[in-house]
Amino acid sequence: MAFSERCEAHGGREEDTWAGFERQELEKFRLFRHTVPEAATAAIDLARQTDPAITTLCSDFTLPPEGLLERFSGYEADIEKSGIAGMVFGHTACGRLHLALMPADGQQYRTARQLMERWAAEAREAGGLLSGENGIGKQKRHLLEWASPEQLAAAKAVKAFFDPEGRWGPGNFFDGPIQ
Repeated sequence: MAFSERCEAHGGREEDTWAGFERQELEKFRLFRHTVPEAATAAIDLARQTDPAITTLCSDFTLPPEGLLERFSGYEADIEKSGIAGMVFGHTACGRLHLALMPADGQQYRTARQLMERWAAEAREAGGLLSGENGIGKQKRHLLEWASPEQLAAAKAVKAFFDPEGRWGPGNFFDGPIQ
């Protein structure tokens, strides 16, 4: 009851809230969490049958807590307005929102890329991180130019520690061994 009251005090509604506290309930969250991106991948696979250039368009921004609800609602409104199938989900307690767009054709794909670019710029301007968990990847590698020298140095240090020979994920972030 305390959780429900707290949600309602911050604008949440009980009928829109799913909470779990026992191990079995938490396992349902974990399974659901992994099913969502799998559904996005399946939709993209279907679209690629008609246009092989279509790829998954996903991001996992970590955003400041101020205005997080407005950003979440704004992403949902943008998705609805675009007419592109999509979803927003994530770890709201730590400000990490996953955005997945599933374009059905080439025009929707171009629109989806523009949305992702705009959202990334907005996340950056808000003081957020462009990737809080899953990395930038090949599709958004150009966004690395937005990283500060300190952020790039930290990423290189982590990469060098875990992959000194540069064998993991070649071309995803850094090429070859990190010096």
